[in-house]
Amino acid sequence: MPVADQRLSCLSVQLRLGDSDSIWRLLVEALTSGEGAAIALSMGDHHVGPDDLRAAAAAAARAHAARSSGRAVHFPGVSNLVGTISVHQLLAGSSIDRARVLAVGDADPEMVVVTRDHVRPLWSGGQLVLSTQTAVGGTLVPFETPDPSPCCADHR
Repeated sequence: MPVADQRLSCLSVQLRLGDSDSIWRLLVEALTSGEGAAIALSMGDHHVGPDDLRAAAAAAARAHAARSSGRAVHFPGVSNLVGTISVHQLLAGSSIDRARVLAVGDADPEMVVVTRDHVRPLWSGGQLVLSTQTAVGGTLVPFETPDPSPCCADHR
């Protein structure tokens, strides 16, 4: 039975190489030791945690594998996405597939993106897509801000 008023967050990790059993043991130890919020993990046939949270973790893992949902934080080329760069540079220098302007469509490759050193693209339709919005002087900024307003943290 889900806990009332509980927020669910899921973390999905893609690994290139390695011993999955060893990695599983490390993750379980790191994330389930100590007290605090209930944690669930799902990796292949391995699952741990409360049933309702395990289901959410498994759904996040499936969405990640399908490239249909989720935010990318560390990805190839993220270190190139600092300062002010063109959309063309953003796409050529990272694994981001598309840059979209909210309510407009795909961004013009010549447009300038002020990254604020905080670029968090989302998986959508098998592509890594950065959502942007227009800003001062005809520039673009990533839709997700690096420091969201604290007043919004309590809104559900």
